[in-house]
Amino acid sequence: MKSVQHKMSDQQIWYDFRNGCKIAFAQLYQLYAKDMFQFGFKLCSDTDVIKESIQELFIELWNNRQKLGEVEHIKSYLLKSFKYKLIRTIKNNKNIVSLQINNKELKQESIESLIIKEEINQSRTYLVRKSISLLPDRQIEALHLKYYQKLSNQQIAELMQIKVQSVANILQRAIYALRKKVEKKNVI
Repeated sequence: MKSVQHKMSDQQIWYDFRNGCKIAFAQLYQLYAKDMFQFGFKLCSDTDVIKESIQELFIELWNNRQKLGEVEHIKSYLLKSFKYKLIRTIKNNKNIVSLQINNKELKQESIESLIIKEEINQSRTYLVRKSISLLPDRQIEALHLKYYQKLSNQQIAELMQIKVQSVANILQRAIYALRKKVEKKNVI
């Protein structure tokens, strides 16, 4: 979780960016482009498209900076904007691997490494991966945002356009389902 001091500096960076400060703009890019890239790779396997979408989004942000309002959670705002930008790019270009095709890759992502310790053996890892691949897409997305992107439930709710309680429910159901499946096999 970010400290209050860091959160205030994020707010100051956003304020300065909106007022035309190129240094603040560069800081936004440095702070969040890597997270955007990682999140984008969950939606599309074409790294060039992801990089291009990030750059296009930052160009749009710069060109429209004076129209932008205050943003409380900058990371979630940027991830949400990037998600829609990338989805539009994918829809407009038939040659790009679509979300539906790439969702199988997302389901196979090693979220389990955040749930169980690194010392687990290969059979445990395989079992958890298999269990994750059986989860609904929304649960996989919520787990990724919570444990990889380190977003709060409030930020996840904004990004997924659902209520905070719904995020908590989705995460709880996902973890419960994983535990149930893993315990059923008597591995952990």
